[in-house]
Amino acid sequence: MSSFYRVDGKPGWVHALVPDGAIANPMRDSYGHAFVLLALAWYYRLTREAQILDLIDNTIRFLDEALASPHGGYRDAEPAPDAIRRQNPHMHQLEAYLVLYEAIGGDDYRQHSLQLFKLFATRFFQPDGNAMRIFNRATFTAARQNRRHRRARTPLRMGLAAAPAAAVD
Repeated sequence: MSSFYRVDGKPGWVHALVPDGAIANPMRDSYGHAFVLLALAWYYRLTREAQILDLIDNTIRFLDEALASPHGGYRDAEPAPDAIRRQNPHMHQLEAYLVLYEAIGGDDYRQHSLQLFKLFATRFFQPDGNAMRIFNRATFTAARQNRRHRRARTPLRMGLAAAPAAAVD
């Protein structure tokens, strides 16, 4: 797997390869990086192969340096296909950081998890309608695609109510 990181000599994971390994789409996107990070987290958790930690660290460094937004969270891609900021990559990054924290521990994974949860609690979750805002502008204000919110299910509402106060303060 490490041969696909920086496959074109630039940091990060390209969006798509063709079967022979050539680059089909060189874009770096937070959604793809979230799933790479989740896969690496689970791979490490199951195998404890130390060399995977370098790939994990490099992937996090890329996210934090190349895709981080001054408004919190991450931009969707580099180069950006549009001005929309999506909730979905953040949700999957949160999953990855939780697995990393369970598998490795460490305050860095915990802090990333808390920052992403805070973003969920303050920007994505809409308590007035028990809905989750999926599409956002760069500043995390609602984008036009939000005509229909996803209704939050009971466990989501219960999870938010049971969240430690420090996570949302």
